[in-house]
Amino acid sequence: MELHRLRLKNINLENGTIAPKTAKNGAARILKLPDPTLAMLKDYLTKYNFKQTDVLFPPTKKQCHIWVLRRSQLAKKLNQPELTKYRLCDLRHYYATLLYAKTKDILLVKQQLGHKRIEHTLIYTHLINFRTDEYISRTIQKRSLYRQI
Repeated sequence: MELHRLRLKNINLENGTIAPKTAKNGAARILKLPDPTLAMLKDYLTKYNFKQTDVLFPPTKKQCHIWVLRRSQLAKKLNQPELTKYRLCDLRHYYATLLYAKTKDILLVKQQLGHKRIEHTLIYTHLINFRTDEYISRTIQKRSLYRQI
């Protein structure tokens, strides 16, 4: 949904950031694009000559249709029918889980997903057992650094 709502005016090509309009009235955020993604986006924008207010990507329903088609083709090519079980929205859960596993910062995951409430973020990171997981407290780190100075 966010991809379909994206307009050229939401992208800063100079510093490689996107300010997507969130789905479901989520929190505003700015995302940094990896350099290869930014290069592909610039090529795409140049090829199709978009105006500031143009919709950049197809409607959500069309994106889902393309996902199903490509997913089925890949499953057949790799002879792995279990790939057809993955939904497009599962990529969001996967991203959230990987980001948390990498950073151990649930508030960063919340911000990156554009959630206003931490409870929603916890739904997306449901694959993680938070009771046994080690964590880093950013407040304690800052306070201990302050005491050392």
